Amino acid sequence: MLEPILPPPLFTIILSHLPIFFSLTYNKIKKRSSLIMEVMLRIATDYTPPLSLFVTAKVGGISITVRDKLRSGNPPFIILPCERLKVEGRDEILRYFCCKGSVRNLYDRDDKYETEELFQWLQDAHARFSSSYYEGACTHFDRRLMQRTFLVGDCLSLADIVLWSYLAEIGKKWERLMESKKYQNLAEWYNMLSRQYDLDEERATYLATYSLKED
Repeated sequence: MLEPILPPPLFTIILSHLPIFFSLTYNKIKKRSSLIMEVMLRIATDYTPPLSLFVTAKVGGISITVRDKLRSGNPPFIILPCERLKVEGRDEILRYFCCKGSVRNLYDRDDKYETEELFQWLQDAHARFSSSYYEGACTHFDRRLMQRTFLVGDCLSLADIVLWSYLAEIGKKWERLMESKKYQNLAEWYNMLSRQYDLDEERATYLATYSLKED
C-alpha cells in the first residue's frame, strides 16, 4: 500500500525560500545604497525638462520625482526640505546636481583653465544644437573627440552629459548618422558613455514619459 505524500514541514518551506528572500533584499539594499539623495522636481504643466537633468542625476546617484503642477511659464525648481533650500532654473539645478552628486569634478575643476574650457564647451553645445544645422554640430564635436575620450580633461564633465543628452533626444536621426559611420569619433564616445553609465534605459524612459517623437 502506497503511503500518502505529506507536504513538507513549514520550516523546510521557509528554508527553501531564504535564498530568494536574501537575493531580493540584497538587490534592494544595493539599489538604495547607490542613491545619495532624493529630490522633488517641480515643473509647469507645459514644460518638458531636458534629458540632461535626469542623466546628471543618474550619474551622481540622485533620484528625481517629477510633479508637473506649476502654472505655464514658471521655471522648474527643486526643494530640499532637509537643507531648507530651493534651487530654481535648469542651469542652476544642473550645477547643484554636479556639486552634490557622487561623481566629482563634473562642473568645477581644480584646474581653472579646465573649468573655463568646460564652461565654453557647455555653452557651445547649447548654441550649436539650438540651431537647425544639426550635422554641422556633429562635425564640430566629432573633430573635438578625434583624439580625446572626454570633451574636457581626462574625466566626465557636465559638457559631456549635455552633449550626450542632445544626441539622445534627437532619436532616430542620430541613430541613422551612427549607422552611416559619418561621425565615428562622436559615435564611439556616445556608445562609451551609454555603456559606462547605463544611459540607454534612462533615455528610453525619458522618451516614453514625455512622448517625444523620434524623427
